[in-house]
This record gives sequence, structure tokens and C-alpha cells, in this order.
Amino acid sequence: MYHSHAAGPPCEENAPLYHFAALGRLADDPAFVCKIKQVFLQDTPVRLAGLEAAIAAANWCLVAREAHSLKSMMGLLGLLLPIHLLRQMEQAADSRPAQQHMSTWLRCLRLSVAPVLLALHNELRAGSSAANPLGPA
Repeated sequence: MYHSHAAGPPCEENAPLYHFAALGRLADDPAFVCKIKQVFLQDTPVRLAGLEAAIAAANWCLVAREAHSLKSMMGLLGLLLPIHLLRQMEQAADSRPAQQHMSTWLRCLRLSVAPVLLALHNELRAGSSAANPLGPA
């Protein structure tokens, strides 16, 4: 069942921006974690744009599919609020009254994911600088 508000899981003080607990033992593999970060950083903006386009076109089947796909990606990084918002969007795609909330949920989603994208970008950039003291080629 959808809810008409975007209230999600409670925020914890000093909670990490993201984590890889869902990866289990693979979270201890730096190369694998780096690849997850790269894929998230590359795919998420494209997927968000696809979700936005589906909402604008009122293509509710595609909204549900994109929200489901993004929800899985967010789960890899333990992003509870984005998961909650995407679950709302996925479930509401079949409900005309709830569809009016899609734009608000999308804005909240973008705002909650933006700091993660920035952090991942900075971490990957710092990692490549550490590997190459001269900086990017």
C-alpha cells in the first residue's frame, strides 16, 4: 500500500551516508566495492532521468519498472530513504490518486541521492589520485 507522504525510515544521528552491508563478504573486496561505486555513479543519473521521463510521459508501467530497478541499486548502498521513496513510486504507479505525488517523490529522491553521488565521485577521484600522484591523465 502506498502512502501519500514521503516520510521514510527515521534518520539516525551520525549514520553513514551509505554502506555496503548488503554485499556481505564482498564488501571486504576493495576492487569489487570500487566497481559497485563506479556503476552506481554511472547508472544512477541515467536511471533517474529515465524515471523522470516516464513520469512526465505518464508511462506508469515504465515508472514501476524504473523504480524497481533503482530500488535494487539503492539497496546495494543501504540507502533507506531512496528505497522507501522508490517503493512508494513503484506501488503508486497503479493508483491514479497516488500518481499526483510522483513529482514530489522524484524531487525528494534526487535530493537524497545527490550527496551520495557527490561522495562517490570524490572518493573515486581521490582513489585515482592516490594511485597516480600526478592526477588523472
